[in-house]
Amino acid sequence: MSLVFTTGERAIFARPPRLSVSQWAARYLIVPDGPYAGARYRRDVNPYLAGIMDAWGEPRVEEVLVCGAPQTGKTLALDACLAYAVDRRPGPKMLAMPNDDSAGKVIEAKLNPLLRRTRPTGGKFRSIRAGKVVFRDGVIYIASAASAADRAAISIKDLFIDEEGLFREIQGQGDPLTDFKERTRSYAYASKIMRVSKPIGGEETTIWRDLASVDELRQYYVICPGCGTEQLMLEEQVIAEGGIKDPVRVRRERLGRYRCLHCGYHWTDYVRDVAVSRGEWRAEHPDPGARRIGYHLPAILSSAVSLSEIAAAKLSAQASDDPALIQAYDNGLWARPYRPVITATDAEQVLALRDADLAPRVLPAGYVALTAGIDMQKRGFYYLICAWTHNLDCAIVDYGRLYDWDAVEQLCFATYYPAEDEAGQTGETPLWRAAIDTGGTASEENEALSRTEECYRFVTAHGQDLLMATKGSSHAQTPPVKWTMLERMPRSRQSIKDGLRLYLLDTDYFKCLATARMAETARQPLRLHRECGEDLARQLTAEELVREASGRRRWRRKSRDNHWLDCLCMAMACVHPSWTPSLGRVLEYMAAREATPDAPATAPQAPAERRFSW
Repeated sequence: MSLVFTTGERAIFARPPRLSVSQWAARYLIVPDGPYAGARYRRDVNPYLAGIMDAWGEPRVEEVLVCGAPQTGKTLALDACLAYAVDRRPGPKMLAMPNDDSAGKVIEAKLNPLLRRTRPTGGKFRSIRAGKVVFRDGVIYIASAASAADRAAISIKDLFIDEEGLFREIQGQGDPLTDFKERTRSYAYASKIMRVSKPIGGEETTIWRDLASVDELRQYYVICPGCGTEQLMLEEQVIAEGGIKDPVRVRRERLGRYRCLHCGYHWTDYVRDVAVSRGEWRAEHPDPGARRIGYHLPAILSSAVSLSEIAAAKLSAQASDDPALIQAYDNGLWARPYRPVITATDAEQVLALRDADLAPRVLPAGYVALTAGIDMQKRGFYYLICAWTHNLDCAIVDYGRLYDWDAVEQLCFATYYPAEDEAGQTGETPLWRAAIDTGGTASEENEALSRTEECYRFVTAHGQDLLMATKGSSHAQTPPVKWTMLERMPRSRQSIKDGLRLYLLDTDYFKCLATARMAETARQPLRLHRECGEDLARQLTAEELVREASGRRRWRRKSRDNHWLDCLCMAMACVHPSWTPSLGRVLEYMAAREATPDAPATAPQAPAERRFSW
């Protein structure tokens, strides 16, 4: 008697074709988002992704880490492995996201189109409910790193972690990454983990830290179309054609090139893409039995990132001491941690920044604007005046103490500084913007009225066109300057007519910027007028940035008085691009209006324009 199987039975018992993850993706996977959304995955678009996918699919491999820059396709590799697991690896799975908001969005924006449109997974799809996707032979749990409940009481076979650099540890709730990985213990010999993330911050970022402990770290070697030599793409080989140093021009005119390390051939974006298409992943120390494999994926390998963008960002980072700009360059383009310079400047080092040609209380030639930082004390005020060029080169031209509100009013609204120009002529320039710290204790004149409310009343009484109320933020914030509208006094709860715009400043950021400009290796060193004394130098170096045993950074006081350092931070904040309108934006507008005097006035107010040496 012979057995006859139906078509359906034969389909069930048939062995699926042997396909690597990248082969499976090229045959079935429908890209869920991006410029190729709705199209089938193509291995030639990001050729380096195939090696990452196939490594995850190897039976012996238990964990794959991808430390990659944005726009490199690393999340697409994770999506492909997830869809492959749904088709070929029955069992419970988990996709871990940084927070509840991203966990909710990923279902509708990514998983739903990805798994429904991809034919093998679409046939198994059942429903989406209560933070999970249900299939015929398994389930995908969508978990948030911000929720301890999402990380508990679930055993999973395959774990996929996206952007762990954004995970935040909540005190008393444990480490999210460790909790997620613990969920796979029940499948000790069958589980697989995939982690993809951009490094955020310094070397403490988990994805970079764990690259040092993998069995095998792989980097992508490309092949020069000119000489056929294999090589890693290095930062120092990114250049601008013709030696152009202007980042705006490099980006606009597409002047970025990559210079071959061996033959010197200048690659364009197209040639770079050809070189990448011929490349392969390699480990410096290959391990045939590797179970944990790491990949380093910089943006320079991606066809979505122009060499001109990288070259322009490199020039900007090299010319600036702005820690946010340098961190964005390191984290976002080269997928490496940002290493802040942990230094302690001393008074002698700062006094060496005095310029014999820089007269006190004078706006030097080439400088176009003056800003002030005013630090309010229980008795009196400290102030510091900075001069600025178009390129945000900075010089301290005045500093001192004020003893009452009348003196503050005189400084902000009635003080004019002699302004030199290239022809040797002089004019007069008032302050362009002033920032005053609103922190304080009880008022000396009126114990019922805090110094903060005193400051609020003064600022609102004199308008907020020039003098701005500020407050230091105790936590890091993005952007470094934010504002909030206050409608009532903090203690008396009296209404503030028309409201008060209070600017919140990231004090850690601006102290890092100020310290970097005082360092010997500064790209935009601070200049001091020739009569600056040791009293200023001592206060500017009153704090030092140190790294504790835990790896955290903090500012440690070396001396009690740091008022002029606070003033310097406020004066620098006044010209930062995140304070709108920024100095750069106003100058661009004024230059454009000079070029076309008949154009309608559409931006910065006229009073602000009159405060420039123009």
